[in-house]
Amino acid sequence: MIFKIAFKNVLSAGLRTWLNTFIISITLTCIILIQGMNNGLLKELTTNRIAEEVGNGQIWHQNYDPFDPLTLDISHGTISPAISRAVKKREAIPILMVAGSAYPQGRIFPAILKGIPPDQDILKLPFDQLTGNSPKGTIPAMIGKGMAKRSNLSRGDVITVRWRNSQGAFNAADLTIVKVFDSKVPAMDRGQIWLQLKKLQEMNLSPNHATIIISSRPVDELESSPEWIHKTVDDLLADTYQLVKNKSVGAGIFYMILIFLADRHFRHTGPLEFQAPQRDRNPDGAGNDQSRHCLYLYHRGSALRYFCRPADHCVRRTTLLVLPDTGLPHSGLGGSVWHCYQRTPLSRF
Repeated sequence: MIFKIAFKNVLSAGLRTWLNTFIISITLTCIILIQGMNNGLLKELTTNRIAEEVGNGQIWHQNYDPFDPLTLDISHGTISPAISRAVKKREAIPILMVAGSAYPQGRIFPAILKGIPPDQDILKLPFDQLTGNSPKGTIPAMIGKGMAKRSNLSRGDVITVRWRNSQGAFNAADLTIVKVFDSKVPAMDRGQIWLQLKKLQEMNLSPNHATIIISSRPVDELESSPEWIHKTVDDLLADTYQLVKNKSVGAGIFYMILIFLADRHFRHTGPLEFQAPQRDRNPDGAGNDQSRHCLYLYHRGSALRYFCRPADHCVRRTTLLVLPDTGLPHSGLGGSVWHCYQRTPLSRF
């Protein structure tokens, strides 16, 4: 019985039913769309970073600071025997980082030289071509697409790099770009040049040294030491989680505004009604050829009332040039109806 009465009330409401349905659809669609975008953003960022950068955790040298490249000279140490065994089992990847400068086509820009084993299979990036052939007297290297675009480099180009080794002496070498790879993680691309690990260790005079270790299994299972700091996946993705959290807070405020406006519509806004054109009459009773259209909006405390007064003042002063001979609504906040009145034609000004 209750559902039957409710159904009859819905049908008897007529236009108001469809207006309410439309408002509900718009509100829910916006909320679902924005929430889905935030969830998709979080999933995409975490998946890409785990596959191409983080792995299943990392071990950092105690002096390593990813936000301070000036400390890279002292941010590497000898790989412990336990980690060396994990590397031989292909359960970990040592990466050595050396600060340097690149000179492509007579220009200069800072770069970080990174050494990685070419046969690694933990990161989903193709470093196998680092073992390829290069012109005599050059060293094979790889860069990302973003780096290639900013430095105007392409496959086959030769650049000169300079660095300071672990003994404090400056050296230089020529590199040949053997591959430009595509990475979805800027941290693996921006301002970086990738070389073979053993070759970079030889160039830096630091054999069996590394700056970070990327693990394929939970990093807590690897042996710890005072010189090396364990970083779990949650630690490495903390900035990504915080980014999505900040976006979710802003989205929540937007949800509240949508729900508030929808609630005001359900409670106070009635249907729209149009009145047929009416002929104006002069004070002497004679009619003229001008007519006006009246639009009645029963707002009864609608949320639109907050915009009535400023909108009315704006319309009354500007619409004379747009619609000089048609009736325009005038918002009277004291009443419940927008009344219509006649404007003076533009030709009289």
